[in-house]
Amino acid sequence: MNKTIAVTYLLLFAPLTVAHSQKRPPFRALRDLRAYVGTFPCLNGVQGSPVLLSPVRRTLGNDSTAFIAQIPPSTCTRIEEHGDYVLLNVSQMHTDGMSAFIVVRPADAVVYVFWLPGRIGDLHTHIYGPRPIPDSVMVLLQHAMNAQWGHVACFWPRGDSLAVDKDHGADAELGRCLTNEPPN
Repeated sequence: MNKTIAVTYLLLFAPLTVAHSQKRPPFRALRDLRAYVGTFPCLNGVQGSPVLLSPVRRTLGNDSTAFIAQIPPSTCTRIEEHGDYVLLNVSQMHTDGMSAFIVVRPADAVVYVFWLPGRIGDLHTHIYGPRPIPDSVMVLLQHAMNAQWGHVACFWPRGDSLAVDKDHGADAELGRCLTNEPPN
């Protein structure tokens, strides 16, 4: 029994401890975010840092208070790097949706925020940030939502946001819709 507990602990918590204990440079500017790729933003201070939250507030404008209130209880996943961008998943899993992603281009501190503050299909999705939204950001967010919610719906780029197709799912591994035709 003790062996099972020890193995379970190592499988579940050792990666968190290692990621948390790794020496990183101070997080003083968004350009420093690349040094935190692979770590957990809820453990390393990035998630609640004014360095991240200030540009997120500016990007969200009047919606920032509600969004920031969502972040503390969010699911904590590893920070990912995708080309020129860094992705933080600050979604609340298993709470009727509340999907949210922060996409940062560290080179010039550009921030995009995708926020679906309710259930899939109940609300129109919205991407905050400078217009037009780059194709690479749209594809990144489409993949992220399809990986997270592919069992329920499929997400397609539409204009400067994502359309929700509740009639089709997505392959969560690939982050791609199971159909080749976007919804009308």
